[in-house]
Amino acid sequence: MNMGVAKRILLEIILSSCIVLQQITFLIPVVLLVWHRRSENFLPRNRQFRLPEVIGRGANLWTILSVSVLTVVNFMPPFLPVTGDSMNYSIVVLGILFLVGGINWFLSARKHYQGPRIIFHE
Repeated sequence: MNMGVAKRILLEIILSSCIVLQQITFLIPVVLLVWHRRSENFLPRNRQFRLPEVIGRGANLWTILSVSVLTVVNFMPPFLPVTGDSMNYSIVVLGILFLVGGINWFLSARKHYQGPRIIFHE
């Protein structure tokens, strides 16, 4: 593998990982809203933009479905046939990242991390 190919692969890993991580960050609050059934503890009653319950729930479910599909598609190799040079290695990099983050959480961070306190004003 020459340096030109290595630079291209590294750029593809960085860009693909950034896209996937942005999608995951967008997905987390939506999943939590669906998990808590769009409770008023998480969505204040007097918010500026309020969808009817059915439309809001449908938009949340559609978001979960579409972002999940797009995340899987972003992990696929860009070319066929797949070779070592055309493989998308971002799944490997993100897997290692999540593994190291999980190990850090269980060994240290869960004992010391204090997240922000959220207070909704009525």
